[in-house]
Amino acid sequence: TDGLQRIGWVLRQPAEVLVIELGGNDGLRGIPVEVTRNNLQAIIDRARELHPEILPLLAGMKLPPNYGPEYIEAFERIYPELAAENEIPLIPFLLEGVAADPDLNFPDGIHPTAEGHRRVAEVVWQTLEPLLRERIATDAE
Repeated sequence: TDGLQRIGWVLRQPAEVLVIELGGNDGLRGIPVEVTRNNLQAIIDRARELHPEILPLLAGMKLPPNYGPEYIEAFERIYPELAAENEIPLIPFLLEGVAADPDLNFPDGIHPTAEGHRRVAEVVWQTLEPLLRERIATDAE
């Protein structure tokens, strides 16, 4: 919900790419899955409305096992479903290789350290770089 409220402000700036990495806090708070899904869809819609040529990129999240299998499965389905429905690229799990690694997270076990953020940037870059190269090649034609 906070991201949806801020997206208009964020997109006042020119934007060609928007990495949407939201929903983890919703999951950790047990927010109903449909609320998170609807908010993420609204962010995608608003971004496309304000910047029709924008390249949205959706970053998936996963939850710790203590949230129960039904909620976790429903939550984690949000990201691939929205990516497919909106025909946008998906980073399957933003914190791949970082989550649950005590050397890459602060003592809270949730927030990455500086090195953890470097790893997260690498995860994003693996998906983003080929998309940018493709866009540059297309623009050059």
